[in-house]
Amino acid sequence: MTTEMKIMCDHSCPPPGRAGQSFRKIRKARRLGRLQNRRDKALRPVRPGQGPAEPGSVGPTPETRAKLTPDPLLVMERRNILNDRQLWAFRCLRRALQMITAGTQVRISRLADVVVQTSRCADTGERDHEIQLKESYSDWVDRMTADRLPVEPILDIILDELSFSAVDRKWARRKGWAKSHLQAGLNLYGATYGRVNRHE
Repeated sequence: MTTEMKIMCDHSCPPPGRAGQSFRKIRKARRLGRLQNRRDKALRPVRPGQGPAEPGSVGPTPETRAKLTPDPLLVMERRNILNDRQLWAFRCLRRALQMITAGTQVRISRLADVVVQTSRCADTGERDHEIQLKESYSDWVDRMTADRLPVEPILDIILDELSFSAVDRKWARRKGWAKSHLQAGLNLYGATYGRVNRHE
């Protein structure tokens, strides 16, 4: 056999063991083999020294946890900065502010004033308790204004979760002013709220 005939035979003859098989059949056989190997591995008994892998940690990493700031309400409760009635007033004010700002809708527009996206906030009816919280918040703001007590420092603590020292610096007051002002404002809310406090 000449060299030229041998080269032509090598190119035309299929490799041994795969004669007459198409590429799809070979790929399907490999896929089935991989599935069978996975089943065998999953059903293989576990030796005493080889337990299942430890699950990943749930929650933030230690680095992220160090950067997280705790809820100021929990911090004040843990340090006994506020009494029970003041804590109740803090929760009511925060809830009222959340309800008041929940209805604001985000609207993104193009230059041609074509609305691209609006908020998906559905307009739901208000409960009597929610209406009472909003009215009490409005009465509290009016009472604070009448007594010439600024509302913004308290909102800085409730909404922006600023520390007492940050509020003191922001409003250029002496150390400890934010704490006493928050306590006075919460006491005033407790006196303004129209219903019986069920937390006492």
